[in-house]
Amino acid sequence: MLTLSEAQKLILQNVIPTASESVPLLNGLNRVVSRSVQANLAVPHFDQSGMDGFAVRSQDLGGSRQAGPVQLTISAEISAGQMDIPVLGKNEAVRIMTGAHLPVSADQVIPFEQCHERNHTLFVSQVSRPGLHIRKAGCDLRKNQIILKKGERISPSHLHLLASGGVKKIKIHQKPAVVIICTGSELVTDSPAPGQTIGSNRILLNSLVHRAGGLSRDMDTVVDRAAAIGEAVSRAMDNDIRMIITTGGMGPGKFDLVSQCLRDAGVEFLYQRLNIRPGTSTAFGMKDNILFFALPGPPPAVQTLFCELIRPALLKLQGNRSPGPYPLRVQLKQEIVSKKKGFLSLKSSMLTLKSGNLSVQSVSRGQAANSVILIPPHRRRMNKGEMVTVHPFYGIME
Repeated sequence: MLTLSEAQKLILQNVIPTASESVPLLNGLNRVVSRSVQANLAVPHFDQSGMDGFAVRSQDLGGSRQAGPVQLTISAEISAGQMDIPVLGKNEAVRIMTGAHLPVSADQVIPFEQCHERNHTLFVSQVSRPGLHIRKAGCDLRKNQIILKKGERISPSHLHLLASGGVKKIKIHQKPAVVIICTGSELVTDSPAPGQTIGSNRILLNSLVHRAGGLSRDMDTVVDRAAAIGEAVSRAMDNDIRMIITTGGMGPGKFDLVSQCLRDAGVEFLYQRLNIRPGTSTAFGMKDNILFFALPGPPPAVQTLFCELIRPALLKLQGNRSPGPYPLRVQLKQEIVSKKKGFLSLKSSMLTLKSGNLSVQSVSRGQAANSVILIPPHRRRMNKGEMVTVHPFYGIME
């Protein structure tokens, strides 16, 4: 049996990112760029005022304090967005607003509160240094400066820089389509009779795929019959998809038929058992360019295995250079005892931040998990206060 880390490496080795597409900036949030993106414009692309005040020439102010205030003639006014920029002459000042285009010969801006005016004359008592309150062209962003490197995920801050830099469209990886097939004759959508259970894996996996950036294509729950499972797999492969996820039917029982049905469909398995609990009976295989993940049925195991094995594959399909998981070392709030040694135990857990400190504890019944604690194969007991390895379900690098 492979270890968890061996399985994770094997999966990622077989993932080829999706093709690129060009989209407007508004459609780019949280997507991954397929090539580096540069600024088309410098930001700002002209010298502008950083304050409301007066644009002046330093040489007209003198190099030191004088007996009285320097007097300059107020010759014009420039508002933000104004394109006809007046010339600034000797011993003149131009009233200017924040963000407005600076006159060519001006080399500093004096804020309104540091001077006063009367009868179109500006009186300046404080002598300031050249360059003060001026935002030079390119001070925020240089033309052709790289904003995003290939493989980086687009954040709102990136979108702001891209828009400011004159970028209108970006090349990103396409969202991978994922088909979800949940098996189990006992599963119903509502009003379960005795012996039946409401199937929640469809909701769970659709939301996990969506959060990881994929496009989920849910199929109806499939009963535990080889013909029905085989037909569902065949229909799924007719679509333009990159991944198929199945749940249930992975044990040694009479009605655990998924592995054989996938094999009959031509799937080549790269592993069928892992040295972990839960998830010993889980499989990964391929056919053509489609990735197949066969998971057990219990929803807590499905969520854990998705985040450990499938989520990184989905992120890499979208070109992500750091698909995770992202391990943290966190203090354990309570003692944990696993059932047996010899397997890596994955304990669903709640990771919390309080007063600047991270801590983790295993979840109780009915409590939603946001992480998993990894208990090494040689340990059964993890002590309260001990530092443990934790994988958050939702990556810190997104």
